[in-house]
Amino acid sequence: YPRWDGAAPLRFAEADARAIRNVLTSRSGASIQLISGSSATKSSVKAAMARLVADSRQGDTVLYFQSGHGVLLADPASPEIERTCLLLADSSSDAPIPTSLTDREIGQELLDALPGRDVVIILDACYSGAGTKGAGELRPKSAPAPYRFRYVRAGNSGRVAVQHGHARLTFLAACTFSQMAFEDDRRGHGLLTAALLEALPPPTSTGEVASSVLKRVPVWAREKGQVQTPVVLDRSGGSLMLLEGP
Repeated sequence: YPRWDGAAPLRFAEADARAIRNVLTSRSGASIQLISGSSATKSSVKAAMARLVADSRQGDTVLYFQSGHGVLLADPASPEIERTCLLLADSSSDAPIPTSLTDREIGQELLDALPGRDVVIILDACYSGAGTKGAGELRPKSAPAPYRFRYVRAGNSGRVAVQHGHARLTFLAACTFSQMAFEDDRRGHGLLTAALLEALPPPTSTGEVASSVLKRVPVWAREKGQVQTPVVLDRSGGSLMLLEGP
């Protein structure tokens, strides 16, 4: 994140994305595009979203996964609205919202554009803008906020709305909107991704994934003196299959 002041490099964000891509393609034959490193600019990610929308059909399952830094900022245009901002390779702390991927853009570019599809969105990123340090082998996945932000409501819900016309929608966040999400040196992944990988041997439904991450992530974080509570919004009732059995 060379243009974001104070954003420490993450060791495992690319490993997270590769591991999820590899397990899904090897066990399901799914077609997954990986964008990582300096190629993961805002324009390339939004172009990939547009292709995803154009290529998908009614009845398809569409997955969007992102691992990286995240900040929570008040929208300068509407200060009463807070935005989750996911950092990309060209995100700039001089223009944080225009150069990052916001929750609103995920809603507009994917959710609003994919009626009739089963949609799964997984975000392994921190939703707090506070710059803190992890303990032991844990490393926070946050970046410093370039200007002061305000929390304008309380609660632990994810920030992507669920009132869309999809057959089934599952949204999984690494933590609540006021928490840090962590990388784990011992596991070589973000805590959310590590829990996902343990849950993914088929058959695997969204319900089984939710059970895995809600059970494992808080325990792993607590072992290092940290708090990280995943958030699950699942309109499928846990029935959407991510990987089918033999």
